[in-house]
Amino acid sequence: EMEIAAHQQLTTLHITRWTGYSWCISSERSFLSLFVRKPPPNSVASDSDNDTKLSAQQKRKQQQDKAHAMLRALYDAGLHADPLFHFFYEPEIIIRVSSPAVLAKVKEHLAACGQSVETIEYAYPFPQPPAQESSYKHYGEEVDGIVARNLDLFLPIFHAHSVAALLMNDADHLDYAERTIHTLFNPRGLTIEEEG
Repeated sequence: EMEIAAHQQLTTLHITRWTGYSWCISSERSFLSLFVRKPPPNSVASDSDNDTKLSAQQKRKQQQDKAHAMLRALYDAGLHADPLFHFFYEPEIIIRVSSPAVLAKVKEHLAACGQSVETIEYAYPFPQPPAQESSYKHYGEEVDGIVARNLDLFLPIFHAHSVAALLMNDADHLDYAERTIHTLFNPRGLTIEEEG
């Protein structure tokens, strides 16, 4: 089994229930699906279909804004002090931290937020499988996967992307994405035209 250095062992705080937040809406459509899903040929959307889609998009945006506000509050409450923290939507929100003190601050803030929030905790990068009665997957890495083999590279990347998502406005975040792609491929010798 792969050995993981102490500084690479994180705790996942997996938010399994949050009153007023719908995981189904947040996972309804991924960003990448915007580029690959196409309506069937010869289909015509009715006004009611468009209204339903708009309503679903509005609900999804409201859910994203609510999650972003909570994550930003957690960042201000303590996540900013953890140089490796990161989060993902799986579609439930999972937050990974490397500092027990930061984990305690996050849990304290969640308990004091006045909303019903339930969490489970497990190890990262290699969580134990959930107990039989659990309906929640424990998210981690494959033992022989690219992330596990290169944790010292990926943990700072995950952290930077999470901080950028919390602190940057939409325009800056788009520029950040462009710079990320450029700095990923440029050292491999690709020209700016080849990066696109």
